[in-house]
Amino acid sequence: MTEQGLFKFFIDAITAEGCLELKRSLSDDDILTVISFTSSRKKASIVIKHPTQKDKVRIFTKGAPDMLFEKTTHCIAANGSVRSLSE
Repeated sequence: MTEQGLFKFFIDAITAEGCLELKRSLSDDDILTVISFTSSRKKASIVIKHPTQKDKVRIFTKGAPDMLFEKTTHCIAANGSVRSLSE
């Protein structure tokens, strides 16, 4: 699957407005760190506080699929539940 295919999948699952709504809801205090894209890492990430569980974080990463899939074990489903990729 291409990066564009993944993007379209998540836009359909979460909706574009849902993605923008999440971004708008973040304050500077919610963003813990931003890791910029580099050609050696082939990805960029943002680490934010979990919206409901204060002892946890969420990491959103954009990058080359081959760099992301080898480390991905779970995803957030359209209904907000955390699902194993093996399901």
